Amino acid sequence: LPVRVRCALSRTGYDRIGKTTIRAREGGTRPGDPRPPRKEPPPVKVFRLGLGNGLHLSVAAVSDVGMVRQNNEDSLGVFPESGEGVGHLLVVADGMGGAAAGEVASRMTVDALVEVVREAKPTDVPAGILGRALAMANQRVLDQSLTDREQRGMGTTCTAILVRGEALHVAHIGDSRAYRMDGEDLRQLTLDHTLGAELERNQTPGGPAAPPESHNILTRCIGVDARLQADLLEEATPAPGGMLLLCSDGLTGVVPDDTLARILLEGDPPDAARALVAEAKEGGAPDNVSVIVARVDRS
Repeated sequence: LPVRVRCALSRTGYDRIGKTTIRAREGGTRPGDPRPPRKEPPPVKVFRLGLGNGLHLSVAAVSDVGMVRQNNEDSLGVFPESGEGVGHLLVVADGMGGAAAGEVASRMTVDALVEVVREAKPTDVPAGILGRALAMANQRVLDQSLTDREQRGMGTTCTAILVRGEALHVAHIGDSRAYRMDGEDLRQLTLDHTLGAELERNQTPGGPAAPPESHNILTRCIGVDARLQADLLEEATPAPGGMLLLCSDGLTGVVPDDTLARILLEGDPPDAARALVAEAKEGGAPDNVSVIVARVDRS
């Protein structure tokens, strides 16, 4: 089946699709450049979010520049509900673009989600809230990109979860990911919107594998096309002891799923968040690494 490439942004320098050359990710260092000095790991932020019925979410969030890049283009946040019944927002966005444009795109996207969620009413449908938020983010990033020559072509991924009582509402575009862990079972909730992933999903059994470099080309993202196609899904909130992981591809590009599961099982959310970043850096961390770990606990 054909794959429609709507957001052909490359994560690693230059890629050619047909006759079009796409330039992206200029803000980071390139292969062969000297690594920046080793920095102290950033602090892990910890939150306790009430769920009702004697339960709460224990949440830890951290974003690290990694081992190669000079600047951090990821944005993430944990936002407790500002009004009863709307829900708690967890979000990770991984920006891309020249100069500092990636940082601008990811931060604008997080800000748009927070703004829409905080203005929402408990009677609003969660999927509608998240859909409006992503549409607003997309338009703002696109307008800014067209207005400022230095930021032209910038974009960002976004993976967000709105936790409302017994339900999780997930909004996703790009290749950041959301996982759910029940017991020892780790399950990826989101689909990667990359050329490689879409080729693999559409290939016939026994067909050729997608070229490795195709996994670095986004087919969907925020801020590049006025037509936004995001995935929206709903899941039940995990039972006590169950966990959620949101992360940028700076983690999953280096750390395999079985290692993610092992680390999540070994410690509380703050320890797990630190260990995930450390594991990515041990593997070279060529990209920024952003992680949100949440566990359902009894109050």
